[in-house]
Amino acid sequence: MEVLTVNMVYNHIDYKCMHLRLTVFDYAKKRFQYVGTYKLLDNVEKYNVHILAPLVKPSLAELPFENPPFEKHIALIQSIIDYNLPEEQV
Repeated sequence: MEVLTVNMVYNHIDYKCMHLRLTVFDYAKKRFQYVGTYKLLDNVEKYNVHILAPLVKPSLAELPFENPPFEKHIALIQSIIDYNLPEEQV
């Protein structure tokens, strides 16, 4: 059984996200089949990790399992980021 997960890579000083990492873990083989870092998502750096993580993690359950390059998951995550974009601080 393979499981797709998403993790936030963030700055430990201000907790702002830098990019997302998607992984596929194969439980039968007990090893990671894939680890990919996605640096091209727009506006991810505007989010605090504690806000973005609960928004993005449930998205994995919305789509069936997908192998790399995760086009559907990336599109869904980008739409979540865009829809929930924090307002600019003035």
